[in-house]
Amino acid sequence: MQYRGMIKWTQMAIPEHLEMIRKEREEKKKPIRPQLDEQELSEIGYLIEEKIMYEEPATIYYWDLESVQSVTGTISEKPGMKQKLAILTEDDIRVCIEYSTILKVN
Repeated sequence: MQYRGMIKWTQMAIPEHLEMIRKEREEKKKPIRPQLDEQELSEIGYLIEEKIMYEEPATIYYWDLESVQSVTGTISEKPGMKQKLAILTEDDIRVCIEYSTILKVN
């Protein structure tokens, strides 16, 4: 006797159930945003302050929509009341990143 897997049960499922199963499978495939602990957040803050003070270029990895993005450039504004970081890239493009989305600074 050979096992037929889901084939046996799909004929008995109603379309609403099939749609629900499909959505569940898609949700499981989505990447999960990494969570940082307090030590990592503190280190990120320290590195940002250091990069601003020495005016060194930084590569910042941040969470955007459902993936990790990166931008390299000089930090032109540190987070203040708006909690956004402004980065000026080598191409003179200004990119604003929310401080809460930052995952890593190099």
